[in-house]
Amino acid sequence: MVRWIGKSEICALGRGEEIVVFISICPHAGGPLGEAKLIRGEGGEAQLQCGWHGYRYRLADGGCEDHPALRMVLLPSKVTDDRVWVRMNGGQKT
Repeated sequence: MVRWIGKSEICALGRGEEIVVFISICPHAGGPLGEAKLIRGEGGEAQLQCGWHGYRYRLADGGCEDHPALRMVLLPSKVTDDRVWVRMNGGQKT
């Protein structure tokens, strides 16, 4: 799910009570991570692969498999009463 909140495009991926919310911009070249491919890394962890240049980001911590200095911005979030709550000012490059 991709939504605009203010001037930020965010993306939420999840199932049930588990959710990951992030800013939908690839730190490498600004590609749309909301259109990225969900893949499994070598260790089986969930990753996003940017469609522009193939950079892979771990959903667990936002780190980039291809360039360790890059991190996507993860946002604190939770699911309550079937609603997704996101703290926009709490985003950080974790």
